[in-house]
Amino acid sequence: MRVAGLAMDSASNVPVVVLRDVDNMHQLPIWIGQVEAMAIATEIEGVKHSRPMTHDLLCNTIEQVGWRVPKVEIFDLRDNTFYARIVVSRGDEELEIDSRPSDAIALAIRAGARIFAADHVVQQARMDIPDPEAEEQEALEEGGGGDRFAAGPKPLVGPMPDSDDEWEELLEKLDPSDFGKYKQ
Repeated sequence: MRVAGLAMDSASNVPVVVLRDVDNMHQLPIWIGQVEAMAIATEIEGVKHSRPMTHDLLCNTIEQVGWRVPKVEIFDLRDNTFYARIVVSRGDEELEIDSRPSDAIALAIRAGARIFAADHVVQQARMDIPDPEAEEQEALEEGGGGDRFAAGPKPLVGPMPDSDDEWEELLEKLDPSDFGKYKQ
């Protein structure tokens, strides 16, 4: 996964980090705190602070003691709470550190680490965007009409938004009940 963008949920006024898979087929929205959103945004935007911020300090500490962060994993979603871990390594040794997804993502961006999300997490929490051309073709093949998404999770197909304006338009059209309620 990679960070596709940050947005503000207009219904709850809570920041949302949106992860997108490398094939641009799935996106995963995670509601996060203001501080973590700022930590992610400043690093994406290349804003440099005169003194290290918390995630910079953590990254620097890991590196100074001879470890590195090769990846972070969002590995579960239970009771509307996302679970993540930071994987640190040194030689053949590897440690997993429990983390909130927002902190793991903020650290991953700073460390140049890869971001992974378990398939079952993506399936449970993904944001689906139907492809109008695929819908039309499927309706024709099925003999017209019907809600093709009525029987389960919507498959994510079609191009993903690339610009901030497209993301804002997409998020404004979403109903918060589409996502359920997720805790940070």
